Amino acid sequence: MNDSAPRLKAPGLKAPVGTCDTHMHIYDALYPTAPTAAFTPPDALVADYLKVRARLGIARTVVVQPSTYGTDKPLHARRDRRDGRQRARDRRRGPERHRCRA
Repeated sequence: MNDSAPRLKAPGLKAPVGTCDTHMHIYDALYPTAPTAAFTPPDALVADYLKVRARLGIARTVVVQPSTYGTDKPLHARRDRRDGRQRARDRRRGPERHRCRA
């Protein structure tokens, strides 16, 4: 999001207390895409998402590993360490489940 963007008016509907966004991705060009990535999306950074979340009144979020990074998840591991997240869960299945090169 651009800080010079015009201020948006509040949404017409208010999210219920405890609303959870059940599927969102973080993209950051600082991290390499997997060789199997179908495309490389533009950045979608945590700080930008937190602004959207605050505007919409979302209380909780499920961050999903995008296929862009394959099974390597340094971006998410870094975010979790930085934010002090202790309830992060790895929901991948199969032999790649415990692989994390942060």
